Amino acid sequence: MLSNVSAFLLHRKPFRESSQWVSLFTYECGRLAAIYRPSGRRKWQQVLAPFQALVVDVAGEGELKTLRGAEDPCPPLLLSGVACYAGWYVNELLYRLLPPQEPYPRLFDCY
Repeated sequence: MLSNVSAFLLHRKPFRESSQWVSLFTYECGRLAAIYRPSGRRKWQQVLAPFQALVVDVAGEGELKTLRGAEDPCPPLLLSGVACYAGWYVNELLYRLLPPQEPYPRLFDCY
């Protein structure tokens, strides 16, 4: 289990009725795929916002992990206009081009 991992959300999509399949860009592990089943306290839309610095707890073996918890230690970065499009484009590039579970600490620092 990985605890207190710094991460950013790259991509998410619905998975079954109340879960989300998420792709995270983490400092320690690079790109991770995980299933997120939110608890009743906060909805996943509030916690897993784009361009939001996150602290996550991830568990599981293999390529698909389980996201045990996600917290947002600071307010989200609200992008608009061209900056928003550029941010989404960077997220798509990272999501599609980074190999899974290979750390890129310098790239994470630039992000």
